[in-house]
Amino acid sequence: MSKNLISMEVSKVTHKLLIEEQVDPLLDANSPFKNYLGYSEVLPRRNFKFKLKFTNIGAQTFSGAKITSFKIIYGETVLSNLLANIDITIPPLNPQESKELINLETYAQYDGLAWIKLQIVANDNNPIEFYQHGKYRLEGSEWMNHFYVLSKGELMLIGILQALMLGKV
Repeated sequence: MSKNLISMEVSKVTHKLLIEEQVDPLLDANSPFKNYLGYSEVLPRRNFKFKLKFTNIGAQTFSGAKITSFKIIYGETVLSNLLANIDITIPPLNPQESKELINLETYAQYDGLAWIKLQIVANDNNPIEFYQHGKYRLEGSEWMNHFYVLSKGELMLIGILQALMLGKV
């Protein structure tokens, strides 16, 4: 009996998955906001592009997985099932192998901080440790990150700053 327990322990691998996001506000080259938006900042009530790249940072081959939930949360408002009609699976990945799998255009609905949450289940049902921003490990059983939607007041300040920099004030 103890022999079976030992073999079950050996086969259980904890996968290590680095998920990197890229948020593109889809601005024209001549947009006055292009030089002022920081990392993961977008304009309110405008489309933006959202990309996710998955990298196996573990020592063993990642078995592949299915994204079971993808949510964007603006304050108390949850936009769930963004991928309800899209079957997104993460293929098996060798150590250090990467794949960009999510590349979608969506709409910034509300001002302020927004959270992105993913729930992912490995094909072999082994646990997954999630990492972001290099190799920063997240606690818990889901991956999450954020982006920021500027408010109208912040946009006005950007306009004033630009006018000051160009000597128009």
